[in-house]
Amino acid sequence: MNISIKPEVAFREEATGKGILYFRNEVFRINKTSVYIWEKLQGNENTEVEELVDIVAKRYNISKVIARQDMVKFFKKMEKRGLIVIGGIKI
Repeated sequence: MNISIKPEVAFREEATGKGILYFRNEVFRINKTSVYIWEKLQGNENTEVEELVDIVAKRYNISKVIARQDMVKFFKKMEKRGLIVIGGIKI
């Protein structure tokens, strides 16, 4: 499965490390971990989820199972809002 950010989504990181996503006159706030994931997705069309799971699990010293569960929740939320496109096998 792969993830792509829609090109019309704008991103800005705040001084606090949290982030703001702008899309179709809407504003979405994301936490520091989500900012880290978002930055990994930027400029990388069709990023593989399993690659991100490995990176996040190592960075935050958590199991791959927990990392995947949290990322699936995040990606489903972002897909529902129209910010990303999920391709391949459904999560």
